Amino acid sequence: MKTLKSVINISIMLCILCFSQSCKIDDEASTPVEVCDDGIDNDNDGFTDCEDNDCDSEPNCQVEICDDGIDNDNDAFTDCDDSDCDSAPEC
Repeated sequence: MKTLKSVINISIMLCILCFSQSCKIDDEASTPVEVCDDGIDNDNDGFTDCEDNDCDSEPNCQVEICDDGIDNDNDAFTDCDDSDCDSAPEC
C-alpha cells in the first residue's frame, strides 16, 4: 500500500511538472513571422513579401498614389516626381 501511495504521489508530481510553465510551448516563438523583403513565404499563408497582408505597413510595400501630394511609398519623391508614377495618366 505504501508503494502504491508513492507511485501515485510521484505521478501527481510529474503531472504538475508537465503542466507547469516550463513545459508549455511558447506560441509567440513558434508562430512564423513574415519577413517582407526576402522573397519567401515565411508564415506559410500562401503570400510572399508585399503580397502578404502582414507587410501592409512596411515602407517598402507602400504604393505611391500619384495625385495626393503625399510620399506614400516613403522614397522621398511625391506624386509625379516619383518614378512609380511615370506611366500614370495624371503625370
